[in-house]
Amino acid sequence: MGDRVTALSFTAQRKLWDTTGPLEWERAKQDYNPFWTPRMNFDHVMRHAKGDDLDDFGMVLLIAYKGQDAVNHWVTTELRRILVTNVDFSQSLIDMVQREESTSPPPHESY
Repeated sequence: MGDRVTALSFTAQRKLWDTTGPLEWERAKQDYNPFWTPRMNFDHVMRHAKGDDLDDFGMVLLIAYKGQDAVNHWVTTELRRILVTNVDFSQSLIDMVQREESTSPPPHESY
């Protein structure tokens, strides 16, 4: 059974699976990388996709074939890339933390 599943190929792109018909599918194929996954080879996906490009089923297969540790590393690396390359997002996180720290009551001291 495992060899039969491994022999399968599919598109791992969430945007394609979220379409509601053939015309929308064709448009999505033009607009988004389909992340074709031949024979359950997720190397291309892990090099070029973002975590939200995969639907839940694709993520389950990715974990099954690459392992939880590899997927955690991939997601963490992608998040780090987003934070580093998106200055506005990074700054908004910093601002949010600073606001939270300035409005939070001081920690309760126990006697």
